[in-house]
Amino acid sequence: MINFIVFAISSLAFALESPLQSPEIKKRIIEDREIMTQAKLDGDDYSFYAGMQVNASPTTALDRLTDYPAYQKMSRFVTRSEKLPNGWVRIEGGVFGFRLESSVQVDRKVEASGIERLDYVIREGGLLGLRGQVRVEALPKKGSWIVFDGKLRGKNWPPAFVMERGAEMVFGFAARFMRKSMETEKDDDVPRKFEEAPRPRKKLSSGT
Repeated sequence: MINFIVFAISSLAFALESPLQSPEIKKRIIEDREIMTQAKLDGDDYSFYAGMQVNASPTTALDRLTDYPAYQKMSRFVTRSEKLPNGWVRIEGGVFGFRLESSVQVDRKVEASGIERLDYVIREGGLLGLRGQVRVEALPKKGSWIVFDGKLRGKNWPPAFVMERGAEMVFGFAARFMRKSMETEKDDDVPRKFEEAPRPRKKLSSGT
């Protein structure tokens, strides 16, 4: 119970401090359909956010977000993505020559307000302990608004440009692919630039 309370409080504080909550940023996401990403490594603290609007219902968006094998079609950024027998999701890939191999626990939930979300935490592998949410909120006559975030405190991080610029690039490319997949219900027409990413080589540190 104590762990749950701590997680709930930290999740609320994390949501409140997200720059995606500002009126200006929300307008750029919802009205202008910009895909916004930000990743920051500040000392021992790492956090990231991504947000976009999609012309699809929350149910369709969540169904596509939980189609884990389709993640491999994003590009060479993701080399393996599958659901394990224990219900966790195995994700492998990387950027800028650094690899990440992790097993993620994902739980689909519905808030009292009716907003659906995915809660996730990395249980094994790189970035162990990183946790966050993917929230999908219905917009009147505008489809859905999706916000993805994550946070971890750790040490021995890879270079900041990998954790920041690399993450922003991966999230941006993935969001474009996901939006097209959600709006067309197809995932077999990936833009060429996704396949131009370099193959990852070294493993990412767990950050702990």
